Amino acid sequence: MFARSLRKRWTAPYLQEFVEDVDGGVYEGDVMRERDDVTAEEKSNYINNFDVALYREKCKGIVQPIEVILDANIKKEIEDNRNKFVSIVDTVVFCVCLGFPLRGHRDDDKYHPEVISEEIIQDIKAGKLFSITADEAVDSSQKEQMSLVLRFVDINMNIQKEFIAFLQCKWGLSGEQLAKLILEALNDLTLSIDDCREQVYDGAGAVAGHINGLSANILRLNEKALYTHCYSHRLNLAVCDSLNVLEVNTMMKHVKDVSNFINISQTRNMPFEKIVHNYPDRKAQKRRLVDVCRTRWIERIEGLETFIELFIPLYNTLEEMTLNVA
Repeated sequence: MFARSLRKRWTAPYLQEFVEDVDGGVYEGDVMRERDDVTAEEKSNYINNFDVALYREKCKGIVQPIEVILDANIKKEIEDNRNKFVSIVDTVVFCVCLGFPLRGHRDDDKYHPEVISEEIIQDIKAGKLFSITADEAVDSSQKEQMSLVLRFVDINMNIQKEFIAFLQCKWGLSGEQLAKLILEALNDLTLSIDDCREQVYDGAGAVAGHINGLSANILRLNEKALYTHCYSHRLNLAVCDSLNVLEVNTMMKHVKDVSNFINISQTRNMPFEKIVHNYPDRKAQKRRLVDVCRTRWIERIEGLETFIELFIPLYNTLEEMTLNVA
């Protein structure tokens, strides 16, 4: 049964209205039924034409996907991104029409990678000694890469930590193959492994193994290059293991659930942001709850700090919601 607001133009041409007798009178009914003389070809043509018309309306933006209609946040984000893109295109067109280069107004800065690397290498050589920090991971293209970072003391006696490059693990992931990769990178930088005084990796067997690991292969070449398990990685393991404590696990779950409860709904997030904006304590710098990441300890800390900083506005928001429901 259709609603009383049905319009005949909405229906297929092979459907017709029929009338009903109501209390002895003639009543134009709301129910549509198929004509007796309709052919299969007529019905098929109409359905195909309707699909084409619907596709055209989608292309024009008249008909939108259901997920966009239901989620106002996505719709607003799409509109904002489109507006930003229009301004970028206008700027590029303006520069092209006037013959302006797409660059800054200063030409005296040197940001070429080779220039930067050369300056870093000169600083390392001036300090003589250095340490190696490396970590292997899979990138978005599913290729194994190792990040290489060198730490050293400059001529002003300040500790420096400089990222050098991402190294393609072209020979493999064994300790010997990774050691060969690092030695090749140091050779390209004209640095000697004899000047290395420390190796810093995570606790994986391929790098930390005392017999065939990366650290063991480097130690055979230079016994002064002592291996140290990365303290940040150890801290990450300790924080992750703390979730085995029931009280800690429950607390993190509550923080995550409350943060998601506020963030995923615009109707709940807007009142919360308003209360935060009017919060009398101007020391609060945060304006939005941060998701508590399950794997990265630094994001866990940021999420907890934000939750504590916004605890009173969050409490007031939940209390206001409870009163409105009641």
